[in-house]
Amino acid sequence: MKPSSRHKKIIASIVAACALLWFGINVYAGKRAESRLHELIAASEKSPSYRLSNLNHQRGLLASHGYADLVLIDECGTMSSPEWMSARVTYQLKHSVFPLALMNIEWSIEPLGKERETFEKLFAGQARLEGRGKVGLTGDVQSDMNLPEIHWANSGTRFTVSPSTGSVTVGKNTLKLDWHTGKIGIRGNGSALAVDGLGMQIDLTSTARGLGKVAFTVDKIGTSDFTAAGLSVVTLMQENADRLNIDVTPSMTLLEASGKQFKNLVLDFGIHGLHGASTEYLLNLAQTSCNFQNLTQQENDKLHANLRKLLFEGFSVGISRVAGTVDGADLDGKWLVTLAKTQGEEFSLMPVLSSQGALTLTGKNIKQQQKNTLISLGFAKEVPNGVQASYDYANGVLKLNGKVSNAALLDTMLQNMDQQIRGFLTGQQIRANGGGPEQQELEEPSAQDLET
Repeated sequence: MKPSSRHKKIIASIVAACALLWFGINVYAGKRAESRLHELIAASEKSPSYRLSNLNHQRGLLASHGYADLVLIDECGTMSSPEWMSARVTYQLKHSVFPLALMNIEWSIEPLGKERETFEKLFAGQARLEGRGKVGLTGDVQSDMNLPEIHWANSGTRFTVSPSTGSVTVGKNTLKLDWHTGKIGIRGNGSALAVDGLGMQIDLTSTARGLGKVAFTVDKIGTSDFTAAGLSVVTLMQENADRLNIDVTPSMTLLEASGKQFKNLVLDFGIHGLHGASTEYLLNLAQTSCNFQNLTQQENDKLHANLRKLLFEGFSVGISRVAGTVDGADLDGKWLVTLAKTQGEEFSLMPVLSSQGALTLTGKNIKQQQKNTLISLGFAKEVPNGVQASYDYANGVLKLNGKVSNAALLDTMLQNMDQQIRGFLTGQQIRANGGGPEQQELEEPSAQDLET
């Protein structure tokens, strides 16, 4: 049955309405993109590490293009100049709404000024990082990244980096990055370095607070002095209730150096139970004040208050595992220092401090004479097929290899540390005078004291 004239008009109206809606959404997407660019420019004014400026945005109905200048800065003055690199970011936006994207993006970054000539030499005339991506329906920006091969030679030294590729996804408060390059080589002046498979992976669940995971990986490294394979450094920062846990795990499957061979080396280092709010305040203050060098009186007071809170709430620092093999001998160890929560108004190390550690070396290749020497000196005790050194300290009692040991020297050290900590937290210094401690009010600690 053929559609009637009335049905045709209805269908045509629906199609026209959908087309008008699609067109309107595209125009809105273009306006929203321009607004977002202006927001990014304004937000960069508060950043201590970069600035965006000179936005030149040309908006059309279904596409836009333009550029902005990016300047990397160092407000703390550790570089020779506060503005240590400038570049131009060029972009093209196609804000035509598709089923899985609000718009498509093409972009590139090229250095400006005196850095351009240097980069053109490095990248054989193509000093440009570029990529293509899209803005998802949730607002996340996804893009690939491509960097050409790097060549550089000077004074008999040659430096090469193979083309590198990666992908990045940026959300409202999230970041995912996967970057990889095949080979890096440095040769000259009688030495050589070859790196295969360098990668970086970032997965931040909160960019504002630094929560998430960062990993650096290397398939193989070879130099004139050593060979290593399967290198990895993974850093994980997580939140549990109001506490922060930081874990750093370096590992290596093989290391050959100085005639020795190490296999499957791993070290799990962690700082657990940090009071979250105090830690975040101190990290933010360190960034905004150039590592506590430029503090107002109010910031100085808050610095002491947050350090006090951090210590009183307690935390633990340690190596939960160190393992591997050394020339066929198995290495296994751990180390932990714990500060329990302080009860009362005065901080004291001895009631809250405990620490344990152990290191075991086992294997058929360990010589009996070496074991006997370590045991006779009291550094270790014998265990099946090897030796073990251990200690335990809690409630003022020190045990070495399971035996109670004289802790007088350690107690004296803890008492001196108590005095220094209390003096710092209260803005006072404790000093010995005539054989006894004496308090003397001083000015607030200097930046050097805070860094120490």
